[in-house]
Amino acid sequence: MPYENGQYVQPTKTVTEPIEEWVSDTVPDDYDWAGDMSSGINPARLAQCKSLFDKCIKGETRATNDGGWPRGGWGEVLAVGMASKWPHWRPRPTVSVGSRMFGCQWIDWLSLTDVAPLAEREKQP
Repeated sequence: MPYENGQYVQPTKTVTEPIEEWVSDTVPDDYDWAGDMSSGINPARLAQCKSLFDKCIKGETRATNDGGWPRGGWGEVLAVGMASKWPHWRPRPTVSVGSRMFGCQWIDWLSLTDVAPLAEREKQP
């Protein structure tokens, strides 16, 4: 039994596992945009989020989920698809955004706040 300073110490073990998983690079045609976790959200906001997500699919865009001003969390859209991640733990439409300042992050489609064309100088090398 492990002892430290005369006290019993419970052995521990650290296990590292991925908690987020990229499921697919496409959103199924039959995905229920108004269902799932979206049922309590204002329909106008749902339409806005869907429009922002559709802009990301078209490519050559940057996106943010920063609602403040100035918006500092802009990043190039690297991928659009389905990811299973916190807090939902089921596949949902997600945008993978990368920037030099913040690295890569995944933004749920309902968290998008703005999408803009990607300027030539902002493209990742």
